Amino acid sequence: MNHAVETISLSDFLCHGELGSIKTGMSLKQFYNIMDKPDDISLTRLPIWKYGTVEFGFSNAKDSPILDFIGIYFQNHNNIPVSFPSRFCLNQWWPNDNTTLDELLFQIKELNIPVYPDELLTFDTQVAYRTLIGVSIVFDVRNSDVIIDSIQYRNKNIAENREENSL
Repeated sequence: MNHAVETISLSDFLCHGELGSIKTGMSLKQFYNIMDKPDDISLTRLPIWKYGTVEFGFSNAKDSPILDFIGIYFQNHNNIPVSFPSRFCLNQWWPNDNTTLDELLFQIKELNIPVYPDELLTFDTQVAYRTLIGVSIVFDVRNSDVIIDSIQYRNKNIAENREENSL
């Protein structure tokens, strides 16, 4: 198993939906060989492997589950402080649980990453943006503050197959 520390960057996640060598489309076995045992596994309908506040969701492919979702959560979900798997070393600037919409948009502009408002995920208590490949950046609206909640990527091609297989 490969347990070496790996550098990950915000720009790679926003532009490619990848956290280092972790990419959607990989099998659960490939994923496990890189990440090892999670802190927790949620088995609601489909497995979600949790490492700190980073979650990896798998489709229900018949022969082997396939990674189709990566979510990074910044707001006190399950009372866990913001944390990345220990095998990841953060490169560049990364948001934290106090990052505002203005701060993140400034950093994204500095990284030269195009984003646009996501009207489907925006409503009175939430503001969302989306990158060109479909990474969602979600903010909570609290009083006058707009604070980051999560950054999520779902591979639509795999997710569509997930829906077809689960019917």
